[in-house]
Amino acid sequence: MVKIIVFLVLVGMFPLTATAEIYRCRAVEGALVFTDDPARFPAGCVPEARQTSGGWASFVETPSYMLSDYVAVGLERVVAEAEMKKQLVREYRAIASALVEDYQRARFQRLHSTFARDRRRLVAIIREIKVERDYLLEEIAAARISTAHRNEIEGILSPIPFRASSLLS
Repeated sequence: MVKIIVFLVLVGMFPLTATAEIYRCRAVEGALVFTDDPARFPAGCVPEARQTSGGWASFVETPSYMLSDYVAVGLERVVAEAEMKKQLVREYRAIASALVEDYQRARFQRLHSTFARDRRRLVAIIREIKVERDYLLEEIAAARISTAHRNEIEGILSPIPFRASSLLS
């Protein structure tokens, strides 16, 4: 009986530990998801490759074969967004060029018109062009395009003056 008690005391002195691999990922809504099987990650969950140890748990790195899938998807998304921005910049350039052409045509016609009624109509057209230019500049400011592209488009629009007195010149 004494041997059993001594054995139980000795066994009780050594902590029993268990180890497990715990994987983690970040869900679409931002919550962390923990699992011991990376195949059970929810859809859209992005694995986080971080290894820490100590305390009562340790996290192992997410297997590279899983990260490569997410990196490829992320890379495809970045490439698609870059292509969309390029297309958007091309559209802004075309709109800006068309506005400048319309402005220059209306200004030329206004300067060479002999009837006051025609000049008033052309002044109204020039004002509309300036309003469209202002809307375009606001849209460009709200768009997530580079400063260089923004400055380029503003440069295209530079022949359209901002002052109201410029209608007479």
